[in-house]
Order: sequence, then structure tokens, then C-alpha cells
Amino acid sequence: MDKDQITLSIDEFPTKWYNIMPDLPEPLPPPMQPETGPSRMEYLAKTMVKECLGQEMSTQSWITIPEEIRELYVHMGRPRPLYRAKRLEKKLGLKKVRLYYKREDLSPTGSHKTNTAIAQAYYAMKEGKTTLSTETGAGQWGTALSYAASLLGLKCVVFWVKSVFDWKTDRRTMMKLFGAEVYSSPSNETKMGREINPLRIQREVETCLKGYRNWSMAMSSWSPALWPWTSLTCLKLSRSMNSSATLRPVRRA
Repeated sequence: MDKDQITLSIDEFPTKWYNIMPDLPEPLPPPMQPETGPSRMEYLAKTMVKECLGQEMSTQSWITIPEEIRELYVHMGRPRPLYRAKRLEKKLGLKKVRLYYKREDLSPTGSHKTNTAIAQAYYAMKEGKTTLSTETGAGQWGTALSYAASLLGLKCVVFWVKSVFDWKTDRRTMMKLFGAEVYSSPSNETKMGREINPLRIQREVETCLKGYRNWSMAMSSWSPALWPWTSLTCLKLSRSMNSSATLRPVRRA
């Protein structure tokens, strides 16, 4: 039987991260600053984990992975294997090209995002932080950070876009099993969320009323008993906003 799997041993596990920035044909433009108001870079320095921000701007090609992070990587099942996609090669008619895919789905949370979550949580802990806070869209990043925080004894607070929060109950349960506090967003837990919620509801009501007026002119023979139900359904189905107000933002890779 052909060997279609490539697996590194723990002894072969990398000791450094590769930074592509020094090898780009030309440097990336510096971060844009607002024309007026406070400096964005000063804000980042106050809110981001300092080591992560330093690595973001680093000009070193190789950055040493701390031994503690390497141990946590092994604990969560890295290095993960490569598999050769023979059936896909055959389907595409490839003769001289081999295709491989990496099994990041074997991560405890089901995605590659634990790789950066572990590192960010570790550096936050080293800086004396006790709580990590972040936003999440589909939920994988929130799950990854919840898992990383649980390994390092940190508290984790996740703000999750409401439409998906209501939908993915299983992933929400998974975050809570890792010890995270999970809130739909916008949330009354934050100042920005409290400010957004009334405005959002007002805009949605106005949109629904406008749509209702146009609809009722075209469907004037329908029973008025349906009108309140139609407005409520419009409110329920409207897409909620994802508040960016978090307690301590963590950079998402």
C-alpha cells in the first residue's frame, strides 16, 4: 500500500516561526494614521499584546517559538499530518503534480486558529493579563481563543455576531465548556453595544414601516391581521451588527 501520509515527529517540530515581511520585494506601506484625532498606533500600543504587536512589525526572518508554546502545541496534537490527495489529482488529470492537504480539522476546536490563539494567550499571560476578550463571526476564532485561555488559566469573554450566536448553539456550548463567557453582539455588556442597540432597533422599525407602507399599497385587499406579524418578522430576520467594543482586543490572524 502506498504511503499517502506524511507526519513529522515531535523531535522535528519547528523551533522558529517564519516571518515573510523581510523577504517581500518591497516593504509594505506603513499603517495609515487618521488626519485628525488620536494616533491609531498609540491606541494599538495600549490595547494589543505588546509582543504580538512587536512581531507584527518585526523585520526578523525567524522568530523563536518559546518552549512553553511548543509544549502546548504538542499537547493539542501538533504536528498534524499531510495527506496526499490522490483522488483529486486523478479527477484533475494531473500527471506530474502532487497535491497535499494538511489535517487542521484534527485540532481540538476543528480549525487551524488554535495555532495563533495559543501564542497570543501565552504572551498575554506573560504580560500579566488575566482576561482575554475578542469578537467572532462564524465562531471558530472565539472557540480557539476560549480553548487557549482554558489551557493557560485565563478568563475569556467572547462577543459573537447575534445572527450566528442564535444559530450555532452547539459551538456556543463548546466555548462555554472551555470556560468562556459568550454574549451576542451588540451586547448590553459594553458601552458601545448599549448605544448601538436602541439606534439599530429604531432604524429597523423605520425600514419595516417603510416596507410595510409600500407593501400595503400594493396589497390593500389583504387582512390587516397580518400587519403586526409582518413587522415583527422583519425585526427578527434583520441582520444584527457585530459590536467591536471589547474589553481587551486580541489580534486575529
